[in-house]
Formats: sequence, C-alpha cells, structure tokens
Amino acid sequence: MMFDSPMHIDQIGAPLSPEGRRIMCSFFDKRQSVIISANAGTGKTTLLTNTIVETVIREVEKKGNYKVLDQIIAVTFTVEAARQMKEKVRKGLEKYFHGRESPEIMRLLQSLESESWISTIDALTARLVSLVCLDMQVPPGTEISEPHQIREMQQKVIEELRKNLHDQIESLEQAFPEDWESILSEGMHLMAMYLIGSKAFVKRMRESFALFYKHLESDKD
Repeated sequence: MMFDSPMHIDQIGAPLSPEGRRIMCSFFDKRQSVIISANAGTGKTTLLTNTIVETVIREVEKKGNYKVLDQIIAVTFTVEAARQMKEKVRKGLEKYFHGRESPEIMRLLQSLESESWISTIDALTARLVSLVCLDMQVPPGTEISEPHQIREMQQKVIEELRKNLHDQIESLEQAFPEDWESILSEGMHLMAMYLIGSKAFVKRMRESFALFYKHLESDKD
C-alpha cells in the first residue's frame, strides 16, 4: 500500500519524512491508534506537532470546529518543550491560514495559549485539580510546588511535627531509627503538592497520628 494521501500541512511545506507520512496516514486515514518509540533527535516532537497542526486544520476546514485546541492533549516533561511545541503549532497554523485572519481564526490562535492542553505533566495535573478542587477539598488556586519547594516544605513540616507531636515522633524514630524521616517525606510528597502552606498539612498529620496512635494503644491492650 502506498502512503501518499495528501495532507493539509503539505501546503505549508511542513517537514514530513516517508515514515512520518506513513504514521500520519495510519492515524488519520485508517483511524488507528499510534505508538511511536524512537531515540532522541529522531523527530518525534516534529511529527507530534505536525499531527496537531493537521488535526486542527481538518477540524476547522471540514467541521468548522474552532474550539479544537481545547480537545487535544499533548504532554511534555519540561516547560521549554511545551513552549516550543506551542510555538511550532502557532507558526504552522499562521502559515496555513495566512490571508484568512477572520475573528474565528484569531480566536483559534489565541486559544493556543488560553485553552489548549499543550503543557507539562505538572501543569496538566494542576489544571485537572482546579477543575475538581471542591470535590478534592483542595483550595481553589492551589499551585503544585517545584521539587525544591516541596523539600523545604517537608523540612518545615517535620520541624513542626517534632514540636507538636514529640511523643509520636519519638515512637517513629525508635521504630525506624535510620529511615523514618525519608519514609515520612515520601508520604508527604503527593499531599504537599496540593497545600499552600505547612500548617494545614500539620493539622491533617496530627489527626492521622492521633488515629494511628489510638490503634497502637488498642493493639497493646
């Protein structure tokens, strides 16, 4: 089978290797799910960007769907990679729709920054949390901390726990003399991401410790 199906991105001279065209044809024409595994620098991001641009163009041209960028998720590991992907998508769309700067096209391009789901894993998680923050009992506007901020928060929490829960912490130190602090830190890692400060977390930990300590006492009896 020849994979020579025309692509809208051909009109803007987007880089597309024979293998890339075969993959895109499988995705668009045969409606197949596609998994791409390749070494760094082989063009995976370029292919993904081309696929996003082609998808947006098809949705606009065939269905009049100008909100398509709110329906595509593209996740990267770094902020810079997400920025570059958005920039490449923007340039591709601007090139294709050049001379057709209607209000709908302008809103489409603006939505790339305001509504698209092209982001890092952390940004995606934060956005999902914001959508269900009340159900999760997480304060609206909560931000996911950077790793160094989490480590600093963990140390503050441990210091406050030492002051407020001396007996329980002493029990932990006796039970796990070498690694109790690392165990506690690992347990705090996910929870700390969703807290603005350490006081609220200490309150939750105090309640958890009270319940844990109650079970310990009952086991002794």
